[in-house]
Amino acid sequence: MRIHFIWYLDEHKLIERVFPVVDLPLVTLNYVFACYAAHLGSGHTLSRRNIRSDTIRNYLYAAATLVQMFHPEGLDPRKEKGLHAICPSIDKVLKELRRWENIPDRREPYTVAMQLLFCSKATSSDPNSKVSALCDWFSVMLQAGGRRCEWAQPSHISDFQRTPEQNVRGDPAAFCIDDITFFRPGKRSLRLDDALADPNLPAMVAVCFRVQKNGAHGETKLFTQNTHDPSLCVVRRWLSIVQRFVRLAGRARHVPLAIYLDAPSSCVRYITATDVERQMRSLAAEIYDLDPVRDAKDLARFSAHSLRVGACCVLQALGFEEHEIERLLRWKSKTWRLYTRNLCVISQKHNKAIFDASTMPQF
Repeated sequence: MRIHFIWYLDEHKLIERVFPVVDLPLVTLNYVFACYAAHLGSGHTLSRRNIRSDTIRNYLYAAATLVQMFHPEGLDPRKEKGLHAICPSIDKVLKELRRWENIPDRREPYTVAMQLLFCSKATSSDPNSKVSALCDWFSVMLQAGGRRCEWAQPSHISDFQRTPEQNVRGDPAAFCIDDITFFRPGKRSLRLDDALADPNLPAMVAVCFRVQKNGAHGETKLFTQNTHDPSLCVVRRWLSIVQRFVRLAGRARHVPLAIYLDAPSSCVRYITATDVERQMRSLAAEIYDLDPVRDAKDLARFSAHSLRVGACCVLQALGFEEHEIERLLRWKSKTWRLYTRNLCVISQKHNKAIFDASTMPQF
């Protein structure tokens, strides 16, 4: 743990600021340790995964005893001078971590890194396969912050001949072909036949959320092309979804779009919650170096809801305002805050702030 602390300081260009500690104010050390706690809370640990706040306390203790060896007065860098309690800056980080731990049935976020890995794996897959279909849907739902019922079926409904999950109006709960509208640049109308014939024509896509948990039924969200990375382009992904549906099911109007061709049986099937979980947990195991058996409890935290959690975390990490997150991801309350967490990018911003403050002569 001490070596990990040294690595952290070196990685964030803080080691020369901390050692030697002769002239370093104790309050600055307090903030360095608070940043370290936030860094640990974002999964940057010896095991390369999230750990409990009690374990983070052990990391801080190990690092503190190391720093005390070099402090002229032997002061504990976790505490204020003359006091026995953990300083407020560190305590706030630990309380936030405990808050996250205590959220019932919490889900880990699906990340952009996981999606990029998935895209690389799905490149050679058959366009009608489950893998290709899941890759498309993960991409569009990560951007839309979609709920499982808005696109996939519950685990017991995979047979394409069965009645899909219904909403309160008695219609299919998941997106159907009429819920998707493509546009040319400048939001000029585009016929579906033209979009299917020439994939380069669509520049925007409008998605209608017919029935929503927040009561805003019939809300339409507009998405535009990602010109930086085609693999993350939501317009291309929606077009791929519709193309696959037309190939497998024609223009059926009241049938959920999330379908694929099952190769062993040559039957069309719905994507289910089980399909989502298996694929997502496989990606998580590879990204976070988790063992499917030993780390089964950690992997179980990835489910279809991880896409909605991930969408919140992406916007939080990029500094979006609360009202923007609520509008983009269709929230009518502050409940989305339960999904946000101590992210690496926020920890890095915190580290930079401490470094900048340490260079101020009167700080």
